[in-house]
Amino acid sequence: MRKTSGYSFSLALLMMLLPVVSSGQDTISFPLRFGLGAALYSPVSALAGVYPRGFEINGIYDINERLSVAVDGGYSRFVHESYNYRYENNGLYMRMGIDYNLLNPVLAEGRYFAGVSVRYGLSGFTHTSPLIEYDSYWGNHATSTESSFQMAHFLDVSPGLRAELFKNVFIGWSVNMRVLIWSGAGKDLRAVEIPGFGNGSKRFSAGLNYYISLRIPYRKKTVIWIKPVREDPEEPVL
Repeated sequence: MRKTSGYSFSLALLMMLLPVVSSGQDTISFPLRFGLGAALYSPVSALAGVYPRGFEINGIYDINERLSVAVDGGYSRFVHESYNYRYENNGLYMRMGIDYNLLNPVLAEGRYFAGVSVRYGLSGFTHTSPLIEYDSYWGNHATSTESSFQMAHFLDVSPGLRAELFKNVFIGWSVNMRVLIWSGAGKDLRAVEIPGFGNGSKRFSAGLNYYISLRIPYRKKTVIWIKPVREDPEEPVL
């Protein structure tokens, strides 16, 4: 009888503990995705007549529920005219790195992203100034510089947000903060604009980017999220 009572007490204690254990964790089926997208800033700027003009596409591949690898690539053309000179720049660029989602995977569900992206950027471009006018003691003169090819390197750290608008269709935005490692500056002509980076006369460049992407699930991963359980303090004894 005592043995039976012990079993009954143990079973009752286990049944009491089960809700506590299950409330301390969540299990979800998290979709890992891959996809392609396009930046909306460059086309919108081009239509508005704001330089530089061009396009940018990006690819992304989820490694797990928080980490993704990503590659951005694009083309940029920049033209600046003033009363006494003209500057032209065009080239290709690529940025490679990772995206890290800071959201709880249970809340993100593979549909939301609030995190930071880190990229290494490489830009190859040609630039020239076909017309430079200046005054001197002997009058007005005109000259030009030959077209030259340069390579630039930079780092890009971009916090941002992303959300699923329709099934597998995502929109988002990011704040781009870029640091120039090497400008590829020529001997006689410094780049006014570096494709994929921004103002070539400065070591730091900042901007805002909007984009849209199509991201398809390629498999699902079971994610167990252990929630911290906070015990209520003991009530004071009266």
